[in-house]
Amino acid sequence: MTTLLHALFLQVTVAVGPVRSEPGKVVSGYIPVPAGVDSATRIPVSIIQGRQPGPVLALVAGTHGAEVAPIVALQRLRAEVNPAQLKGTLILVHVANLPSFVHRTIYRNPWDQKNLNRVYPGDASGTVTQRIADLITREVIDKSDYLVDMHAGDGNESLVPFSYWNKLGIDPRVDSLAREMAIAWGNRWIYIDTSRPRDPRRSVYTQNTAHLRGKPSITTETGWLGVPAPEMVTRNVEGARNLMRMLGMLSGPRTPAPRPTWIDRAEVLTANVTGTWHASVERGATVAAGQMIGRVTDYFGNAAEQVRAPFAGTVLYVIGSPAISEGEPVAFVGHVQGTGAVSGGPDTVSFRSGDLTLRGVLWKPPGVGPFPAIMYSHGSGSDYTAQAKALGEFYRRQGFVFFMPYRRGSGLSSNVAPFILDVLDSVGRASGPQARSAKMAEYLTGVHLDDAMAGVAWLRTQPFVDAHRVAASGNSFGGIVSQLLASRDIGLRAAINSAGAAQTWSQSPHLREALLAAAGKARVPVLLMQAENDYDLTPSRQIAEAMARAGHAHEVQFYPPFGSNTAEGHSFGYFASLVWGDRVLRFLKVNLK
Repeated sequence: MTTLLHALFLQVTVAVGPVRSEPGKVVSGYIPVPAGVDSATRIPVSIIQGRQPGPVLALVAGTHGAEVAPIVALQRLRAEVNPAQLKGTLILVHVANLPSFVHRTIYRNPWDQKNLNRVYPGDASGTVTQRIADLITREVIDKSDYLVDMHAGDGNESLVPFSYWNKLGIDPRVDSLAREMAIAWGNRWIYIDTSRPRDPRRSVYTQNTAHLRGKPSITTETGWLGVPAPEMVTRNVEGARNLMRMLGMLSGPRTPAPRPTWIDRAEVLTANVTGTWHASVERGATVAAGQMIGRVTDYFGNAAEQVRAPFAGTVLYVIGSPAISEGEPVAFVGHVQGTGAVSGGPDTVSFRSGDLTLRGVLWKPPGVGPFPAIMYSHGSGSDYTAQAKALGEFYRRQGFVFFMPYRRGSGLSSNVAPFILDVLDSVGRASGPQARSAKMAEYLTGVHLDDAMAGVAWLRTQPFVDAHRVAASGNSFGGIVSQLLASRDIGLRAAINSAGAAQTWSQSPHLREALLAAAGKARVPVLLMQAENDYDLTPSRQIAEAMARAGHAHEVQFYPPFGSNTAEGHSFGYFASLVWGDRVLRFLKVNLK
């Protein structure tokens, strides 16, 4: 299929729906959205095609009709950009959601009550919002090289200018260019968003749809409270010009922009009751963990709910109008990268294993629960701070309590017993590899397994944990422990064995025997997973075979190489949640019902 970029080199007509341009021209018109299960509408677009070839940049405004600063900004941009000075093509979607704009509605299309930024890539046979998304996907996104989804504070949102950078980890080129686009646009706050869906068939968001099609893209939020404040209109225009200069579409220096403040985590706070909203903070406010953001009263002014910051950070937006319904957003708080741990994790906790007091780290979602929980067993190393943070934040965002106890001799529990590798190395030097193998199996099926079972028991007693929805997981030595836990009657519902015994399978026949025996006695479903460049894939294959022979539920999944060497491949279970996250969450959803 001929792309627009190819068309530019051939100097032929550029078409977006029925709107057709040619080099050196500015044309405007409508993409018709035919009637279906509901009424027809249309999408106003302009094409500015330079006289010289270059990239195709799409700017989409009006996804939410009351976010008007970008809509007015694109009208200015259409009037100001001279195609004689432009390299490439600019596609302007002036109002993506015309019914919402005309009827001044927030969030949703008034005809079908769907949010256009939640239905991508759309459906040509669906309701009007789905049909709009389908046409924008095919006629705008698929015909572009780069895309910006331009938002602002909706009619009820008092918002500071910020941008979203998709960091999906699927295509380094797309991630990297999107980062540069976010910086070039010039908003001070940039949210590093790693949570967007990774299935192109369920891409959900405008920006994410482009990103998953290999087109670097960003979402910008520039404006507030549904008004075209002149400074916000200008900022949108300058952001677009800065981006075009970065992409080589326009000449000249970029407008100076502040150094970005990176947001590494953000949370939308919602109301649990319907009533009247009274904000206690302004947009851009710096808040402490637990600080009150605002309160909800009933219609008579009686207190109904207080909403507090889940962690220290910046208020990216706060609702600025009184009306509020249960489940609606009241504020969006972002945690500034490099400013320390956020509340909700990690908390350091203590628990008993026999006569020992061990310690661990805990992440907890906001609220009182009870939540499903993951009891995670770490590997053979002495410190897992970075690994625990990566996993704890991932599971916390998904609504899980995440608990990683440090087994005796490691990390926070290093003061109560010798480090396991020191013991094994000492035995190996004194008595040889077979003695080392036997001692490894003794420890991992003995006191280290006892520590893990004590961790499960402690976790299940916590008031914020649903004791009937707990899974064990682990990597390397922790994968071994997780597989062993799956054979014990301790109240688990599922287990995940990531790279268990990948470094020890060929060296420890005692451990192999113990693991295969445990596989034949599994009491819960087990997911086995590894990256293809891990040390050894044999243990996952043979454990899966043993479980299959015994008729026990299991899944096994090998992923493409992670990183550039076997050590990085072995860390797949810690740092590759962008790759394995969806599969693991499906497994947990099925088994933690």
